[in-house]
Amino acid sequence: MTMGEMRIRPSQNKVSCSILLLTAVFLLPVGGLAFYSLSRMAATDYSGWSLNQIIRGGDWLAPCFFLPLLLAVIWLMVKTFWDNLFPPVIKNGVRTTARVMNFWQTGARSGRDVQVGLFLELRLPDGSPVDVKTGIMIPWQHAENLKDGMTAEIVYDPAKPKKMVVESLVTTPAAAEPSK
Repeated sequence: MTMGEMRIRPSQNKVSCSILLLTAVFLLPVGGLAFYSLSRMAATDYSGWSLNQIIRGGDWLAPCFFLPLLLAVIWLMVKTFWDNLFPPVIKNGVRTTARVMNFWQTGARSGRDVQVGLFLELRLPDGSPVDVKTGIMIPWQHAENLKDGMTAEIVYDPAKPKKMVVESLVTTPAAAEPSK
């Protein structure tokens, strides 16, 4: 790094407490209802009942509604945590730099981190430009240091150049000054 250069790395927020709390608040009542309806259904003696009587009884209705909903919420929760714990890795990725053409704060926050949207211009080895829009989480203290013209260190997939991961943002004194 040169004098005056600053490197901003995306936040490594492993588990978001807000997602965990919201999921728990949702899962507890839905899980309780599913458990209650299944235990009630299991406690009923269906011997001697016809299929028509079971259907009219309605005991099967609640589990059929709540179980798929509960499984969908559990799947979304596990997928979110999995993506946070193991961020995307681009196999056979090419490490290069891209220019930040524009940036904006999305308003999303997670703890002390803010989400920033980036519009990047990436130059492929043949010289053709590729415009990519992405977002990263950074510590809130660094949000005021973002400037148009910064350099982003990225890894991209040569087969799909728009599939990329931002490793860090680098601001130099020249990039921090407005162009004349």
